[in-house]
Amino acid sequence: MRVVALILAVSMLMFLSACGSKKRVVVNKTALPAWYMHPPQSNEKELYGVGEGKDKQEAVLNALNMMLSTLSISISSDYRATTVIKEGTHFNSHDATYVNEVQSHMSTIRISNYEVLQRKKLGFKKYAVLLKADKTKIFNSLREELDLEFNSIYEAQKIVQKENAIFQLAFYRDALNSFGNLKEKLLIMSTLKSQFDSTKYLQKYEALKKSYEDLKAKITFTVLQSKKIGEIKSIIESALVAKKFKIQKNKGARHFTISIKVDTTKSLAYGFILLHANIMLQTKDVRGVVVGSNSLSVSGQSSTTYDVAMHNVVRKFQQIVDEKGVAKILGLDI
Repeated sequence: MRVVALILAVSMLMFLSACGSKKRVVVNKTALPAWYMHPPQSNEKELYGVGEGKDKQEAVLNALNMMLSTLSISISSDYRATTVIKEGTHFNSHDATYVNEVQSHMSTIRISNYEVLQRKKLGFKKYAVLLKADKTKIFNSLREELDLEFNSIYEAQKIVQKENAIFQLAFYRDALNSFGNLKEKLLIMSTLKSQFDSTKYLQKYEALKKSYEDLKAKITFTVLQSKKIGEIKSIIESALVAKKFKIQKNKGARHFTISIKVDTTKSLAYGFILLHANIMLQTKDVRGVVVGSNSLSVSGQSSTTYDVAMHNVVRKFQQIVDEKGVAKILGLDI
């Protein structure tokens, strides 16, 4: 036992001695470059920005936020870089600049041809970059993008006129949604070029909005139910009216008929009346073409009567419509 104790004591002394002999590692701080501490100021022709992040991509994104902060833009971007070698040099990562294109958001604002002028690793998982962008190129890119978007919509508009009114309505809605950041984009363009007149683009947007509203006002629905089982029909009608659609009998080209079929099965278990309802919904246009359909299984129970069980089925159906929306319930894109 004494021998064992002696061995343990010697081992402990050797371990403590080894721990004490380890040298401390001192990490020197990286000096911050002058361009990082005192970046160039944006001017009438160019925008500058400094950013840092855990990697180069994050640093670039943060620099874009900084660079465009004077335009009140909040950016999230998809990064793409092309290396450009300076003329008269061999390839060296320190001698290369990076011309980038960014898909940025206020919803989607495209910033093109910015350059990474400087970059430096400041420490573990910490990079810094200095960016420059030409204001004229940014303006021209935004204008070309708007012209392309409107022209694409006008071409598609000619095609969708042959489709049913619900399809057309979805087209106009999606077109309007694609311009969700139009006012902000036009404001940026006006900031980049003071002579820019945004009236033309605002008028184009308002024309699309009017087409959507006029079409929606002309769409009508009739709701039919094969047999009176609860208030399924009235729930659908109320939900459509809440979305500003009209419920009326009509035979026009923009009229749609919703048919509701409810199959029920009843059973008894442990003193409860169990009611299972299979609710089938189908929407047809004036030509009898099915444009939307769906089916739901809803169950209810009661310890007293069948009517109470049905009431629970209807109540659950109402909850489903409220949660998912009548468009999803009907299988319609409205």
